[in-house]
Amino acid sequence: MRQKTLGEAGEKELFSQTHPRLKSREDRMSIAKFRTNWLNQDPPNSSKYVTLDGRIQSIRKHGNKLIFVTMVNDRKTIQGMINFKNMKPPMLLDAFKLFGRMIEKGDHISITGKPARSGTGERILEAHILPELLSPALEQIPESLTDPETKSQKRHVDMLVNPEVADT
Repeated sequence: MRQKTLGEAGEKELFSQTHPRLKSREDRMSIAKFRTNWLNQDPPNSSKYVTLDGRIQSIRKHGNKLIFVTMVNDRKTIQGMINFKNMKPPMLLDAFKLFGRMIEKGDHISITGKPARSGTGERILEAHILPELLSPALEQIPESLTDPETKSQKRHVDMLVNPEVADT
């Protein structure tokens, strides 16, 4: 699916650098630290931009202009809300739609935005800059892994699917 999308958009538009490097950012923090910092603030102080990195655990798309992603890093999760109307600077809808088609479960992304609350009161990161794809997932991560032979042969996949296995 990703190859088809790349073919439609043209790779040169998406990947201008051959080997992009991660930039050092002062506002980058871990998901655990983000959750600790914003846990007791009500409403969260939304004047400061924060950058979080993580692996996409789930994606929920609502039309062409709203995407919710659940990111996980060091076993801590956070929900990111990527809303077309909040993007700064304003961008073309086609670029936003392309990003929505490109991301998949298992990809590592970086979201820059401000802390906020969802309609249910959950702490979220509201993206104000289009998220950056740091590393695409080459294989889909399964929902569950029950076969004992596969669990023993592909231990790394077992640890991704069942985090409690890593403790043993």
